[in-house]
Amino acid sequence: MLRGGQTGAGETELIQELASAGAQATDLEGLAQHRGSAFGGIGLGDQPTQQNFENRLAHAWVTTLLDAPLWLEKESRGIGQITIP
Repeated sequence: MLRGGQTGAGETELIQELASAGAQATDLEGLAQHRGSAFGGIGLGDQPTQQNFENRLAHAWVTTLLDAPLWLEKESRGIGQITIP
């Protein structure tokens, strides 16, 4: 099931809270160092290279358990200059 929220609704905070509580949750915007079209990279520094983002993503998912839910924020294919593979 895909669910998304309006810009600024707190989806990223929810993903981070789930991860803090021990759930499998991957913060794609955090990995891309970009908060999407409305907030961009304000206060986050430069975005990683595409290759570095993909390496970060692979590292995050290599420990994912296949028999447990994985929480992701619904994103478009691009996050700033980064493209989700």
